[in-house]
Amino acid sequence: MKMTSPTPGSPTAPSPTSIPVTAAVEANHYGSQLPASTAGETMTRVAADHQRLLGNGHCNRPAALDCAYESICERCGFFDTGPQFVTILTRQRDHATDHHQPDRAELFTNIINNLDNTA
Repeated sequence: MKMTSPTPGSPTAPSPTSIPVTAAVEANHYGSQLPASTAGETMTRVAADHQRLLGNGHCNRPAALDCAYESICERCGFFDTGPQFVTILTRQRDHATDHHQPDRAELFTNIINNLDNTA
């Protein structure tokens, strides 16, 4: 059986300007510029909806902005948490109290109380 290559312009023919999918995904994720035809609406939205899992919530900071901090997440405007993290937040509050860190204990108490008010 003879294999033939797709005819130019057919749906299965590669575009002459196509970028390998992996390269396009990585470039879009890391904020590199892509031709508008490559990024597409869905790919651009997914990159904007970046969410990094933290121990006690999520970081919603866009990947293109990066972050140089390692321990200020709970005070950052991009920090997001929910009822599923109450056990961890409570442990963090109790740890801060046990180690005489009233500012951290208050921070975690406020986060927990705000979760109760929004539920």
